[in-house]
Amino acid sequence: MLGRTRCGLLVLERCNHSDGEPYEWRVFAIPYGTYVLRGLGCAEEGWEYVIGGTLVVYSFLDCNGDYEFELPEGSLELVGTWVECPAAQYHY
Repeated sequence: MLGRTRCGLLVLERCNHSDGEPYEWRVFAIPYGTYVLRGLGCAEEGWEYVIGGTLVVYSFLDCNGDYEFELPEGSLELVGTWVECPAAQYHY
Protein backbone atom coordinates (compact mmCIF):
# COMPACT_ATOMS: atom_id res chain seq x y z
CA MET A 1 0.00 0.00 0.00
CA LEU A 2 2.83 2.40 0.84
CA GLY A 3 4.33 1.97 -2.64
CA ARG A 4 1.08 2.85 -4.48
CA THR A 5 -0.13 5.80 -2.43
CA ARG A 6 1.64 9.09 -1.81
CA CYS A 7 2.14 9.34 1.94
CA GLY A 8 3.57 11.87 4.34
CA LEU A 9 4.75 11.41 7.89
CA LEU A 10 2.80 12.05 11.08
CA VAL A 11 4.61 11.80 14.42
CA LEU A 12 2.57 11.44 17.59
CA GLU A 13 4.58 12.71 20.54
CA ARG A 14 3.36 11.71 24.01
CA CYS A 15 4.38 14.11 26.78
CA ASN A 16 4.51 13.85 30.55
CA HIS A 17 1.53 15.54 32.22
CA SER A 18 3.58 16.89 35.11
CA ASP A 19 6.26 18.79 33.17
CA GLY A 20 5.31 18.56 29.47
CA GLU A 21 8.53 16.74 28.52
CA PRO A 22 8.11 14.37 25.56
CA TYR A 23 8.96 10.72 26.19
CA GLU A 24 7.51 8.64 23.35
CA TRP A 25 7.39 9.17 19.60
CA ARG A 26 5.49 7.04 17.10
CA VAL A 27 5.83 7.45 13.33
CA PHE A 28 2.97 6.95 10.87
CA ALA A 29 2.74 7.11 7.08
CA ILE A 30 -0.55 8.81 6.22
CA PRO A 31 -1.98 9.19 2.68
CA TYR A 32 -1.81 12.78 1.43
CA GLY A 33 -4.85 14.82 2.40
CA THR A 34 -6.51 16.92 5.10
CA TYR A 35 -7.73 15.10 8.20
CA VAL A 36 -8.96 15.68 11.73
CA LEU A 37 -7.18 13.86 14.55
CA ARG A 38 -9.51 13.07 17.40
CA GLY A 39 -9.59 10.52 20.13
CA LEU A 40 -12.12 7.74 19.71
CA GLY A 41 -14.97 8.16 22.16
CA CYS A 42 -14.02 11.81 22.63
CA ALA A 43 -16.57 14.58 22.12
CA GLU A 44 -14.03 17.32 21.36
CA GLU A 45 -13.72 18.71 17.83
CA GLY A 46 -10.21 17.42 17.19
CA TRP A 47 -7.15 18.86 15.50
CA GLU A 48 -7.07 19.44 11.73
CA TYR A 49 -3.82 18.58 9.97
CA VAL A 50 -2.60 18.39 6.38
CA ILE A 51 -0.38 15.55 5.21
CA GLY A 52 1.85 16.46 2.30
CA GLY A 53 5.56 16.96 1.78
CA THR A 54 6.20 18.28 5.31
CA LEU A 55 6.54 16.28 8.53
CA VAL A 56 3.58 16.82 10.89
CA VAL A 57 4.03 16.46 14.66
CA TYR A 58 1.17 16.28 17.16
CA SER A 59 2.10 16.50 20.85
CA PHE A 60 -0.34 15.48 23.56
CA LEU A 61 -0.16 15.24 27.34
CA ASP A 62 -0.47 11.78 28.86
CA CYS A 63 -2.83 12.25 31.79
CA ASN A 64 -2.48 8.65 33.00
CA GLY A 65 -5.25 7.31 30.81
CA ASP A 66 -5.87 5.18 27.75
CA TYR A 67 -5.89 6.96 24.39
CA GLU A 68 -6.92 5.92 20.90
CA PHE A 69 -6.56 8.19 17.88
CA GLU A 70 -8.36 7.14 14.70
CA LEU A 71 -6.14 7.31 11.60
CA PRO A 72 -7.20 7.63 7.94
CA GLU A 73 -7.73 4.51 5.84
CA GLY A 74 -4.43 3.27 4.43
CA SER A 75 -2.30 4.51 7.36
CA LEU A 76 0.81 2.59 8.36
CA GLU A 77 2.98 2.64 11.49
CA LEU A 78 6.74 2.13 11.52
CA VAL A 79 7.50 -0.67 14.00
CA GLY A 80 10.69 -2.08 12.51
CA THR A 81 8.72 -2.37 9.26
CA TRP A 82 5.58 -0.63 7.99
CA VAL A 83 2.37 -2.26 9.27
CA GLU A 84 -1.26 -1.28 8.75
CA CYS A 85 -2.60 0.86 11.58
CA PRO A 86 -6.23 2.03 11.65
CA ALA A 87 -5.80 3.66 15.08
CA ALA A 88 -2.94 4.66 17.37
CA GLN A 89 -3.64 3.11 20.75
CA TYR A 90 -1.94 4.08 23.98
CA HIS A 91 -2.53 2.17 27.19
CA TYR A 92 -1.75 3.37 30.68
